[in-house]
Amino acid sequence: MPHGPFSFSVPKSNTRVNLTPAGMAYLLREVKRLDLTDLEKSGDALQRRLPADGDFLLGFIATVIEAVNDGTLAVTNLIRGSHGASILLPDDSAHALSCDATINDGFVTPHRYPNGAVMLFYGLSGHPTLNGRPVETASWHAHQPRSGGSLTLSGGKLLIITFLPEGKATVMEGRYR
Repeated sequence: MPHGPFSFSVPKSNTRVNLTPAGMAYLLREVKRLDLTDLEKSGDALQRRLPADGDFLLGFIATVIEAVNDGTLAVTNLIRGSHGASILLPDDSAHALSCDATINDGFVTPHRYPNGAVMLFYGLSGHPTLNGRPVETASWHAHQPRSGGSLTLSGGKLLIITFLPEGKATVMEGRYR
Protein backbone atom coordinates (compact mmCIF):
# COMPACT_ATOMS: atom_id res chain seq x y z
CA MET A 1 0.00 0.00 0.00
CA PRO A 2 1.52 3.36 -1.02
CA HIS A 3 2.53 5.75 1.79
CA GLY A 4 3.63 8.66 -0.41
CA PRO A 5 1.54 11.33 -2.12
CA PHE A 6 1.15 9.34 -5.35
CA SER A 7 -0.26 5.98 -6.44
CA PHE A 8 0.82 5.54 -10.05
CA SER A 9 0.55 2.21 -11.85
CA VAL A 10 3.82 0.32 -12.11
CA PRO A 11 4.89 -1.20 -15.45
CA LYS A 12 5.18 -4.98 -15.56
CA SER A 13 8.76 -6.15 -15.28
CA ASN A 14 10.64 -9.02 -13.65
CA THR A 15 13.52 -6.68 -12.86
CA ARG A 16 14.07 -4.13 -10.11
CA VAL A 17 17.08 -1.80 -10.05
CA ASN A 18 18.63 -0.65 -6.79
CA LEU A 19 18.64 3.17 -6.92
CA THR A 20 22.29 3.43 -5.85
CA PRO A 21 25.45 4.05 -7.89
CA ALA A 22 26.25 0.33 -7.79
CA GLY A 23 22.70 -0.72 -8.66
CA MET A 24 22.51 1.77 -11.53
CA ALA A 25 26.06 1.14 -12.82
CA TYR A 26 24.98 -0.57 -16.06
CA LEU A 27 22.48 2.16 -16.91
CA LEU A 28 24.94 4.96 -16.02
CA ARG A 29 27.72 3.34 -18.05
CA GLU A 30 25.49 3.08 -21.14
CA VAL A 31 24.31 6.69 -20.85
CA LYS A 32 27.88 7.92 -20.28
CA ARG A 33 29.11 6.08 -23.42
CA LEU A 34 26.91 8.23 -25.66
CA ASP A 35 28.33 10.83 -27.98
CA LEU A 36 25.82 13.61 -27.42
CA THR A 37 27.26 15.62 -30.30
CA ASP A 38 25.64 13.08 -32.68
CA LEU A 39 22.03 12.69 -31.55
CA GLU A 40 21.03 10.25 -34.27
CA LYS A 41 23.79 7.80 -33.31
CA SER A 42 23.08 8.37 -29.61
CA GLY A 43 19.39 7.57 -30.02
CA ASP A 44 20.12 4.45 -32.05
CA ALA A 45 22.71 3.29 -29.50
CA LEU A 46 20.35 3.85 -26.57
CA GLN A 47 17.50 2.01 -28.24
CA ARG A 48 19.81 -0.89 -29.14
CA ARG A 49 21.54 -1.22 -25.74
CA LEU A 50 18.65 -0.13 -23.51
CA PRO A 51 15.43 -0.71 -25.46
CA ALA A 52 12.60 1.43 -24.13
CA ASP A 53 10.31 -1.58 -23.91
CA GLY A 54 12.98 -3.91 -22.51
CA ASP A 55 12.68 -5.58 -19.12
CA PHE A 56 15.71 -3.81 -17.62
CA LEU A 57 14.49 -0.32 -18.47
CA LEU A 58 10.90 -1.04 -17.48
CA GLY A 59 12.29 -2.48 -14.23
CA PHE A 60 14.20 0.75 -13.60
CA ILE A 61 11.08 2.81 -14.28
CA ALA A 62 9.03 0.50 -12.03
CA THR A 63 11.58 0.91 -9.23
CA VAL A 64 11.43 4.72 -9.51
CA ILE A 65 7.62 4.72 -9.54
CA GLU A 66 7.45 2.36 -6.55
CA ALA A 67 9.87 4.62 -4.65
CA VAL A 68 7.72 7.66 -5.47
CA ASN A 69 4.51 5.83 -4.50
CA ASP A 70 5.81 4.59 -1.15
CA GLY A 71 7.59 7.84 -0.29
CA THR A 72 11.17 6.47 -0.22
CA LEU A 73 11.94 8.82 -3.12
CA ALA A 74 10.55 12.02 -1.69
CA VAL A 75 9.45 14.28 -4.51
CA THR A 76 8.97 17.95 -3.76
CA ASN A 77 6.75 20.50 -5.46
CA LEU A 78 8.83 22.48 -7.92
CA ILE A 79 6.93 24.83 -10.23
CA ARG A 80 3.28 24.77 -11.39
CA GLY A 81 2.42 21.13 -10.81
CA SER A 82 5.89 19.76 -11.43
CA HIS A 83 7.37 17.57 -8.68
CA GLY A 84 10.96 16.35 -8.57
CA ALA A 85 13.63 14.44 -6.69
CA SER A 86 17.31 13.66 -7.11
CA ILE A 87 18.03 9.96 -7.43
CA LEU A 88 21.78 10.35 -7.81
CA LEU A 89 24.21 13.26 -7.60
CA PRO A 90 27.24 13.42 -9.92
CA ASP A 91 29.64 13.06 -6.98
CA ASP A 92 27.97 9.74 -6.06
CA SER A 93 28.73 8.20 -9.44
CA ALA A 94 32.01 7.13 -10.99
CA HIS A 95 30.39 8.20 -14.26
CA ALA A 96 29.96 11.87 -13.16
CA LEU A 97 26.24 11.84 -14.01
CA SER A 98 23.33 13.08 -11.99
CA CYS A 99 19.96 11.39 -12.26
CA ASP A 100 16.76 13.25 -11.42
CA ALA A 101 13.11 12.28 -11.64
CA THR A 102 10.31 14.75 -12.24
CA ILE A 103 6.58 14.19 -12.49
CA ASN A 104 4.94 16.72 -14.75
CA ASP A 105 1.33 17.44 -15.65
CA GLY A 106 1.40 20.29 -18.10
CA PHE A 107 4.45 22.38 -17.39
CA VAL A 108 8.06 21.44 -18.06
CA THR A 109 10.61 24.00 -16.91
CA PRO A 110 12.82 25.13 -19.83
CA HIS A 111 16.52 24.37 -19.28
CA ARG A 112 19.91 24.73 -20.94
CA TYR A 113 22.31 21.78 -20.92
CA PRO A 114 25.98 22.84 -21.06
CA ASN A 115 27.16 19.21 -21.32
CA GLY A 116 24.03 17.77 -22.94
CA ALA A 117 21.30 15.67 -21.36
CA VAL A 118 19.66 12.29 -21.78
CA MET A 119 16.00 11.95 -20.81
CA LEU A 120 13.72 9.00 -20.40
CA PHE A 121 9.98 9.71 -20.73
CA TYR A 122 7.24 7.48 -19.35
CA GLY A 123 3.50 8.24 -19.37
CA LEU A 124 2.01 7.87 -15.87
CA SER A 125 -1.64 8.75 -16.35
CA GLY A 126 -4.07 9.97 -18.97
CA HIS A 127 -2.82 10.18 -22.54
CA PRO A 128 0.18 12.51 -22.33
CA THR A 129 1.51 14.21 -25.42
CA LEU A 130 4.87 15.88 -25.53
CA ASN A 131 5.24 18.64 -28.12
CA GLY A 132 2.09 17.24 -29.73
CA ARG A 133 3.38 13.64 -30.00
CA PRO A 134 1.83 10.85 -27.87
CA VAL A 135 3.97 9.24 -25.18
CA GLU A 136 2.65 5.68 -25.24
CA THR A 137 5.62 3.76 -23.84
CA ALA A 138 9.00 4.62 -22.44
CA SER A 139 11.07 6.69 -24.86
CA TRP A 140 14.53 8.25 -24.95
CA HIS A 141 15.38 11.84 -25.86
CA ALA A 142 18.84 13.42 -25.95
CA HIS A 143 20.10 17.00 -26.03
CA GLN A 144 23.44 18.08 -27.47
CA PRO A 145 25.93 20.03 -25.34
CA ARG A 146 25.12 23.76 -25.14
CA SER A 147 21.52 23.14 -26.18
CA GLY A 148 18.30 24.07 -24.48
CA GLY A 149 14.92 22.59 -24.17
CA SER A 150 11.36 23.61 -23.62
CA LEU A 151 8.70 20.92 -23.69
CA THR A 152 4.95 21.28 -24.04
CA LEU A 153 3.07 18.57 -22.17
CA SER A 154 -0.68 17.98 -22.23
CA GLY A 155 -3.23 15.24 -21.66
CA GLY A 156 -1.75 13.49 -18.63
CA LYS A 157 1.12 13.05 -16.21
CA LEU A 158 4.61 12.22 -17.41
CA LEU A 159 7.64 10.85 -15.57
CA ILE A 160 10.86 12.37 -16.88
CA ILE A 161 14.13 10.82 -15.72
CA THR A 162 17.03 13.08 -16.65
CA PHE A 163 20.70 12.11 -16.77
CA LEU A 164 23.02 15.13 -16.75
CA PRO A 165 26.79 14.91 -17.35
CA GLU A 166 28.42 16.51 -14.28
CA GLY A 167 24.92 17.38 -13.07
CA LYS A 168 24.90 20.61 -15.06
CA ALA A 169 21.70 22.30 -16.18
CA THR A 170 20.43 25.84 -15.82
CA VAL A 171 16.87 27.09 -15.75
CA MET A 172 16.17 29.50 -18.59
CA GLU A 173 14.94 32.63 -16.80
CA GLY A 174 11.88 34.43 -18.03
CA ARG A 175 10.62 31.45 -20.05
CA TYR A 176 7.86 30.31 -17.68
CA ARG A 177 4.28 30.14 -18.89
